[in-house]
Amino acid sequence: MPGKVVGTSLNFGFPGTYSRTSYAIVRTLPVADDSDIINFGDPLVIKPDGTVQKLVGADYMAKDFAGIAAREVKGATIYPNQDIAGYNANEPCSVFQIGSITVEVSAGDPKANGPVYLDKTTGSFVAVSGDDTIELTNCRYATSKDVNNVAELVILTRQGA
Repeated sequence: MPGKVVGTSLNFGFPGTYSRTSYAIVRTLPVADDSDIINFGDPLVIKPDGTVQKLVGADYMAKDFAGIAAREVKGATIYPNQDIAGYNANEPCSVFQIGSITVEVSAGDPKANGPVYLDKTTGSFVAVSGDDTIELTNCRYATSKDVNNVAELVILTRQGA
């Protein structure tokens, strides 16, 4: 009977999970009242009023990147939807600003110490440059991506308030 007991590689975890905790800066900021849900691992921008929202849109530049939505223990807010995870409008959001965290990479194959790009049209991390991407110069990939498209990303310097 054929079977597979041990895989050939380990997964890196879930988007938004701290991957190394010895050097990390995390702030809590409110989600903007006009924001869509922010999923764990989403890139964030801090608005002038001090609230955060997902960094998506043609007007944003690399300097606007302020961190990543960190995966935290959250209680469900809607009764039969116990499996929905993310930050809703007006909720406190954990903004990961320095250190190592896991993110989903939607395009390309990241390499260790490789550049990190953000697709401005989807607000997703990618490993290839394109017309609608910006390079996050304060970030580097630490690993390739696993079978679930999750890679470890390191934020080297803090941006935003």
